[in-house]
Amino acid sequence: MSDPSVGTKGVSANFSFEGTNISGIQKDNFLAAGIGIHSPNCCVDGIDYGYRADIYLYHNASEVFAASAWEVCDVIIACGGHPWKNLIFFSSEQLSATVADNFQLSMKWMNHTVSWFYAVANESRLVASFQAPLQENPGFNAGWLGISSTPSSGGFPFFQFGMMSSFPIDHAGWRVTISCPSILVNSTWICVNHAELLQGDQSLWKAIWRWGEPYSDVGATIDQEAKNITFKYSQATVQSFETAW
Repeated sequence: MSDPSVGTKGVSANFSFEGTNISGIQKDNFLAAGIGIHSPNCCVDGIDYGYRADIYLYHNASEVFAASAWEVCDVIIACGGHPWKNLIFFSSEQLSATVADNFQLSMKWMNHTVSWFYAVANESRLVASFQAPLQENPGFNAGWLGISSTPSSGGFPFFQFGMMSSFPIDHAGWRVTISCPSILVNSTWICVNHAELLQGDQSLWKAIWRWGEPYSDVGATIDQEAKNITFKYSQATVQSFETAW
């Protein structure tokens, strides 16, 4: 999300693995899709939180939902002079899902608790919840915070949506489609107005911390009007800071 930074109580996105030949996923690998979001600490400069919701697709066609929360700190004296990160919450479960399913992942603040939801076939259910630390502000930061309005000039993309694997699936036959990544505005889900592509080494969600590494041989097909991105194998590798819409 490359709109200017804004506070929100919820984030979501729609996903599909449709078109993927699961036999092409290596037996010691996975194909995953999900969202990541930043949340601020109320009182200590340098400490913040990151939340993720991911679906993992494996070679045997099983799909697993995973929710995680992280506490992180930068290289400042308030953090002991060195950076660190702690996994403070994790929950997972196997899903009754197929590769052809379209699904939605969302995370919402409910009082001082973060709740994860999984929706398929217009049926949504709560799959995990976590009572956040008392010093955490109960909300998410979404959008871009940087030294200018241009992401390539530097800064932090607080709300991210994308795909990953343990190591590259370096052949055709897999697809991840993402549509209408959204933020919660006055109890209404609104698709983000602007988005840019990022490689993992540019996915800085908290100063020095990032969600991933560069991924070669991945291309993107984009429908700007529908706010829809499909990632798949391509020798024309996606470059950071290309406009999606």
